[in-house]
Amino acid sequence: MVKKRRMQGHKKNKPAASALPRTPKTKTRLKESAIPRVKKRKELVPEAISLPSMSLPTDTPRLESVHFDTNNRAMDLPHHEKAGKYPLDVFRFPIIDWHYRFQRPQQFCLKFANDGYRVFYFHVDTKAIDDTYATFEDICRNIEVIPVQERIWTVRLCSYNPLNAYRSTIQHELDIHYLLMSLEAIKQRFAITNLLSIVDLPFWSTLVFRLANNTIIYDCMDEHHGFNNVSADNLALEEPLLKQADLVIASSEQLLSKASEMTSNVLLLRNAADFEHFNKPPELLAPQLRENQKPVIGYHGAIAQWFDSELISFLASRHPDWEFVLIGHNYSLDQRQYDDHVHFVGELPYSELPSYLHGFDVCVIPFLLNPLTLATNPVKVYEYLAAGKPVIATRLPELEAMDGLVVIADTYLQFEEAIQMALEDQSNEKHALLRSQYASKHTWLSRYQQLMKHLTTAYFPKVSIVIAAYNNFIFTERCVESIFAHNRNPNLEVIIVDNGSSDETRNWGGSHSQLKLVRLSHNLGYAAANNLGCRLSVGDYILLLNNDTIVSEGWMEGLIEPLRNNLELGMVGPVSNSVGNDQMLEFAVSNDVHGAEPAFLNKFKQLYKGRRRMTDNLGFFCVAMKREVYEAVGGLDENFGIGMFEDDDYCLRVRNSGYQLAIIEDVFVHHSGSATLRQLPNTQYQSLFDQNKRLFESKWNMRWKPHPRPISALAEWDSFQEVSATLGKHRV
Repeated sequence: MVKKRRMQGHKKNKPAASALPRTPKTKTRLKESAIPRVKKRKELVPEAISLPSMSLPTDTPRLESVHFDTNNRAMDLPHHEKAGKYPLDVFRFPIIDWHYRFQRPQQFCLKFANDGYRVFYFHVDTKAIDDTYATFEDICRNIEVIPVQERIWTVRLCSYNPLNAYRSTIQHELDIHYLLMSLEAIKQRFAITNLLSIVDLPFWSTLVFRLANNTIIYDCMDEHHGFNNVSADNLALEEPLLKQADLVIASSEQLLSKASEMTSNVLLLRNAADFEHFNKPPELLAPQLRENQKPVIGYHGAIAQWFDSELISFLASRHPDWEFVLIGHNYSLDQRQYDDHVHFVGELPYSELPSYLHGFDVCVIPFLLNPLTLATNPVKVYEYLAAGKPVIATRLPELEAMDGLVVIADTYLQFEEAIQMALEDQSNEKHALLRSQYASKHTWLSRYQQLMKHLTTAYFPKVSIVIAAYNNFIFTERCVESIFAHNRNPNLEVIIVDNGSSDETRNWGGSHSQLKLVRLSHNLGYAAANNLGCRLSVGDYILLLNNDTIVSEGWMEGLIEPLRNNLELGMVGPVSNSVGNDQMLEFAVSNDVHGAEPAFLNKFKQLYKGRRRMTDNLGFFCVAMKREVYEAVGGLDENFGIGMFEDDDYCLRVRNSGYQLAIIEDVFVHHSGSATLRQLPNTQYQSLFDQNKRLFESKWNMRWKPHPRPISALAEWDSFQEVSATLGKHRV
């Protein structure tokens, strides 16, 4: 359970949004109509604004703020600020500040950072900008960004009113606007395109659902209704957050049950311990424990509304021969009421906790039973056990499962008796070893690995893209750059098989950690090159992609999702501007340099959203298949040599193996069209076509028929302007 600090929010007397002055000033802000409202899941933020970026000089001390300046652009990031090995950055919208008490939010952030992700951890309160016409540059100057360790930054966002994540709500349109500009500033400065947002408090949901290219996790670690410092307005936001988050992780069975009533996308992920930190005995105990001769009954954590102060008073009054050491912020007890052998140490740095914990003889969890504690999975129990200490606790459901390791007491007398028995047993090294062994299996690293395994399975499947390239380096470079520009899957690999190129392709090294290059001494042909790439791949899904394609946002997810959700589907392909079958659109706005025009793509996706069409053939300019299909059917037939008809052949083989093929009509991939084969003279091209056609017909003892032509919902219009004007009236 994470204790939230009591923060008294203060409000300046500011006008309501509708009362904002309309007269222009020397500074201008975006019109109120440009401020996005919360309507649907994952609504886009306003278009990016040019950013005076932040720079962190190489000689800057570790904890010095990162500042904005106008000379340093995102593409010139210092090495220590550059993106990690994955195309995804983590935004943590927390329940506690980074330096408050080191618990679940910070522990997971550390694991993400150690695994190569960049992590941006926000403050629970904002910096108010007392200006109704603040510009983007004003926001940039006021954001506080501080590196706390490699690949982790704390960030204080800007708002119009001073906001606190417990007591405030994000309602004022200028608050929303300034917060979004703050996030856009961070995204631009650090060249962030794809996000994994972890939300700890419902307060943040008003903001987080507006971010584009964003996978949202709600870390449900507490029963927020049990706290006395969370506003009713924020509590009301939890239900939609539970329903709309991509994934809910619950820290206890009770929270899991609650979340499961709202969503099926839920994972039980209990708390844990930094085992090495708490298991290793310190060189020296804390000074006040070194000379102590009495048994020490210890506790660390917040002393707040859930802490049973009367239980401690009862025990202390009956046992002046025991020392009670209570570590943590004291929110609820009057220390003056306790005798000298009850010590309130206050909050301690995380690094000092082992020096106290290893001086405790018995550790206690003296919690009252209420909705808050009944739903909690105490972090401290794993830390106590890591040190091998006996633990006595009140009857919390999450601790009952630890029978034999944690002693449960239902009455004050039982609690007292359990402590006495633990003191008598404290020299039992076998019991201490059993406790620490249990804790060693419940570490933050193991929890992180459990989370990442689930994310990999549910959201980031292993995908291998295989590209056979022969010369045409400019096409290959554009294709690869488009893939990584639109990739947020940390489990993607791109394998380029250089088919004996003689141009720059041969010397190209690439700049992406997820890119693998395989160089061949001579051209083995399209089928052989792709087969080699497939054999080297590790993905659960394989995409064969021509090097003369340019992909667009969401293309890979759009192709993989139908394969994951339909057991009968074996292979799928997108629509395109250039392909020799009914995958081709009769109207498309795209080019060989930039691919699809954004406005066209947006309208296209609206028109074709969710449409699928079964087919007998797919063009292999871009095709996705399950690995099980590749393993069942085998590789492409290399008898077709340089190329042509191997795709028709493979489609037949897939269908004969019992799988279906489908065209995913809301995924568009730009295709230049046979860029490699166009290098051949016309006579050689025609000869190759005729030769492979005869091979196909002979192999299958059938006459090859030309593929059907396009059936396009856009065919009735003659121009993009006409398409744009009409699409608003059509829904499919």
